[in-house]
Amino acid sequence: MARIDVDKTLNAWIDDAFELLTDHAGYTRFRGFSQAELVRDGTPDRNGVGALRRLVVGPLRFTEEITNFERPTRMDYLIREVNLPLDHDGGVITLSPAGTGTRVLWRSTFTMPVPVVGGAMSASMAVALRRGFIRLLDDIDRLA
Repeated sequence: MARIDVDKTLNAWIDDAFELLTDHAGYTRFRGFSQAELVRDGTPDRNGVGALRRLVVGPLRFTEEITNFERPTRMDYLIREVNLPLDHDGGVITLSPAGTGTRVLWRSTFTMPVPVVGGAMSASMAVALRRGFIRLLDDIDRLA
């Protein structure tokens, strides 16, 4: 199992950071995302629990479901479909006020069920995904 942990403080206000982070159809404003679509609305917020978003980042195409949504402090998600062998255990993003900014804790765990090389693939994927999470948060900081 691979686990990604990112702890980053943004200069953005918590409400602004949360809005950008949870605007699923707006992910093309972030570097690397070529497509972003809200496939199914959530409740009670259209980006809330049950929302299904389809994202394309480089060669990766995946569909995620929002499993928890607590404005403006938390969003959990689960990758339901992806174009490579990956079993996602879930992602949790929590936001909290930090002075005049926002502290973001982002955790995601997954396995790549590939015989012999799955562990190495998971470790390599974790490095790439961690870099992508940080870049997305940098973009939120810049846009907020």
